[in-house]
Amino acid sequence: MRILLTLLLTVSYSLSVASSGDEKFVQETAIDVYKSEHCGCCNGWIDHLDKTGFQTNPINHTQLNGIKDKFGIHPKLRSCHTGVAGNYVFEGHVPPVSMKQFLDNPPPGALGLSVPGMPIGSAGMEDGDRFQSYIVWLMNKDGTVEEFASINSYEEQF
Repeated sequence: MRILLTLLLTVSYSLSVASSGDEKFVQETAIDVYKSEHCGCCNGWIDHLDKTGFQTNPINHTQLNGIKDKFGIHPKLRSCHTGVAGNYVFEGHVPPVSMKQFLDNPPPGALGLSVPGMPIGSAGMEDGDRFQSYIVWLMNKDGTVEEFASINSYEEQF
């Protein structure tokens, strides 16, 4: 049982056929999500990840700043939850499309992606038809940050 659990925790990628009919593959990724127990937007983000092929493992935690410190997330780049997939972090309401793009070809020296704050209309932060454009930031291990993607509509996130 211990070997099976270790194997399940270390495997981060598997392929499954997408439902698009053109035989494209969707990469399924195991991701631990550190969040507050009763955070509705965190649960909304997790639901979006699950629907787009990610395998989530929600972890309720009371000391989220400690988690963010552990993974090297600068305070200005923080949000309400932290996802961890292998050696990479996804801070806040990072859209599934950006996560998949990043994981398909991680930039050298990358720590992960961040969407600071809680933009209205981002995955998990839906509020009717309201949408606030936002930037997905690439966090590098050396502390530098650069724009990874600009999200200008709700549909662009998936």
